[in-house]
Amino acid sequence: MSGKSEQQERFLCEQDAIWAAALADILSAEGIALRMQQVYGAGLSAYVGPICERTEFYVPAEQLERAKEIVRVLFSQTVLEPDEDALQEAASDALHAHIRRANSDDSERIAEIEVFNYRLNFFPIFRNDDYYFNELRVSAKAAEYEALREQTWVYDDGVVKGFIRVDDGEIRKLFVEPVLQGNGIGAALLDYATAQLNAGTLWALEKNERAIAFYQRHGFCLTGEKKLEEDTDEYLVCLQKRAGV
Repeated sequence: MSGKSEQQERFLCEQDAIWAAALADILSAEGIALRMQQVYGAGLSAYVGPICERTEFYVPAEQLERAKEIVRVLFSQTVLEPDEDALQEAASDALHAHIRRANSDDSERIAEIEVFNYRLNFFPIFRNDDYYFNELRVSAKAAEYEALREQTWVYDDGVVKGFIRVDDGEIRKLFVEPVLQGNGIGAALLDYATAQLNAGTLWALEKNERAIAFYQRHGFCLTGEKKLEEDTDEYLVCLQKRAGV
């Protein structure tokens, strides 16, 4: 919204990024115009840098009361009436609507996302020039994912923006295009994996504190178990989904 309409908009709510896409879809389906703005949670920016985990919503003043009622129904802690149950289910469906199993056309894009994230997140830890800039190639990774399509799901809203790989209940990979992080894509993929694929465990690099904090915010806890990353002196730590979360 812009111009006169923007001057008349009102603050609606602030929600975790994991619910932003679902809330936006439902408000739009109800004919409510909206503007979304990414914000940091309290103290979050100092801890995880540029990752945004909350989103503010603004709507036209004349639609504020209707929008408030929708938010109340979706995010109320009270027992929901049957029609409100339907809205809650719609929110969950909207969250997962863009997630599908990978196909052969996705392999190169998945590889690209993984290579970019490896160089961004892991090169500063391992400092292995030969691996990260010679051996680590999109073409080679794409060939690997040709054989892993049955274990891989992508977030695709017209463009593949992230992916998750799950094998026998364990999350093996979860990456989002770096420039698109902070939009709830990783959270949606993680929620889908735990809710639909029965994924409950994963291993993360001990020094990747940002990733560990992300998983902990979304219901995982450290088990105390750790192991060496193959051919390195760095440790991986095990995280497990908390029961009932």
